[in-house]
Amino acid sequence: MIPLAEHERLAAAVCFSRELDDVVVATLAGGDALADERWRVYREMIRSRFRKVVQAALPRTTHVLGDRFEARFAAWLDEAPPDTRFFREVPVGFAHHVEAWLASPGAADLPAFTADIARYEIARWRVLAAPDDEPAQELSFERPPQLTRSLALLDVTHAVHAKKKGPPKAGVAHLAIYRAPKDDAFEAVTLELNELARDLLRAWSDPSETPLAARVQAVTQARGTAIDERFLEGLGTLLEDLLRRGVVLGSR
Repeated sequence: MIPLAEHERLAAAVCFSRELDDVVVATLAGGDALADERWRVYREMIRSRFRKVVQAALPRTTHVLGDRFEARFAAWLDEAPPDTRFFREVPVGFAHHVEAWLASPGAADLPAFTADIARYEIARWRVLAAPDDEPAQELSFERPPQLTRSLALLDVTHAVHAKKKGPPKAGVAHLAIYRAPKDDAFEAVTLELNELARDLLRAWSDPSETPLAARVQAVTQARGTAIDERFLEGLGTLLEDLLRRGVVLGSR
């Protein structure tokens, strides 16, 4: 009988190795022809399931990769296969693999916006899979703010969030992606921010116990922004909008 640890290693090799090794399959099957065939079918089932969830989460990324998708998919499973039982995390691993690979010479001829598309799509995917929020208290500048758990902040160098047809245009954008109700389900909504709003949301997202007022002050000091009437009016408008959207929930 094969020891459990060795059995697990061989089973992982069957599922994730770039090329299926007949010797590994034969070892697991123990001379049973039916078991041999079942292991081969199991490999295809696992890989097919992973492929489908990756393509569902990253449709634009897989489209840009085109004919290279299958090679990248196989390389990812071989080099850094999923180490979690949660299928929602599977596309995250593939996106990280693609992002790292895009820095290599082999990907030099792919569009410059490919990495931004992958990062944007995986941010939307994670937002939709985020856990529900805890109840919040009424917003107070003397308490730490509570933001939705579904918020993702992302800086991109191409307008991958634009709804215009054609390749995304070059240009830095600061994005806030969050989950919002739509009919009987949810959708990932993208809000484009200016640099000040981006810095404020980053500061407010910190899990520390620092009060909201101190966080605002820290951002303005770091940026050299005066806390004058114009700033306070803009801050009030931003908070009102984010509260309405459910991005800022209140205070902890």
